[in-house]
Amino acid sequence: MLLRIVRMEFKKECVDDFLSLFESVQKQIGEFEGCQGVTLYRDHDLPNVYYTYSHWDSQDHLNAYRKSEFFLSTWKKTKRMFDGPPSVHSLIKS
Repeated sequence: MLLRIVRMEFKKECVDDFLSLFESVQKQIGEFEGCQGVTLYRDHDLPNVYYTYSHWDSQDHLNAYRKSEFFLSTWKKTKRMFDGPPSVHSLIKS
């Protein structure tokens, strides 16, 4: 099992647009082959910083998702709203 954490800082004026976008794609992400679900968290102190936590069966499943047209299209829309580069971490339980 692989845990993927993505930290994203958004332009303040784009937060509502991001939340709408995420709501519209969350189910599809969770239904992608090898994905066990995705959850969105907001930073306690920084209201324009969000984290996604997604659980994947393997790195291969995550890679397939990241190469999909669905991901590329969604990520392109999301990147336009950033107020800085994202931080991405892939973790395995030791």
